[in-house]
Amino acid sequence: MAIVYGDGFTQAYITEPNNQVGGGQSHGTIHVIWDTITAANASDECFIGKVPAGSVLLEVSGTDVSTYTLEDDAGNALAIGDVLAVETVVVAVPSGALANDKVFIKYLQD
Repeated sequence: MAIVYGDGFTQAYITEPNNQVGGGQSHGTIHVIWDTITAANASDECFIGKVPAGSVLLEVSGTDVSTYTLEDDAGNALAIGDVLAVETVVVAVPSGALANDKVFIKYLQD
C-alpha cells in the first residue's frame, strides 16, 4: 500500500519551507442554502440562492430528485469542487420532474 499526500498536506507539512494552506482548506465553515421547489420538470432551472465569492461547492441534493446539475444564472456549468471567483447565483437543474422537493446546496467558506 502506497502513502499518498494531498496537495494541501504536502504544502503545509512536507515541503520546506512550509507554506500555510488557505483557511478554507484547513478550518473553513460549511454552509447550506436550501429552498423548496413546489413543482418543476426535468431540465427546468431552479434558482436556489447566492453563494459568496471564494466558496467551494461541496454538494447538491434534494429530497425528491437525487440528481441535479449546477449552473450559474448565465447558464454556465458549475461542478462540485469549483471555487467561485465572484458571488454566484446557483441554479439547480433536476434530472426528472419533482414536486415539493427540498433542494440543498452545501458549500465551504473561509
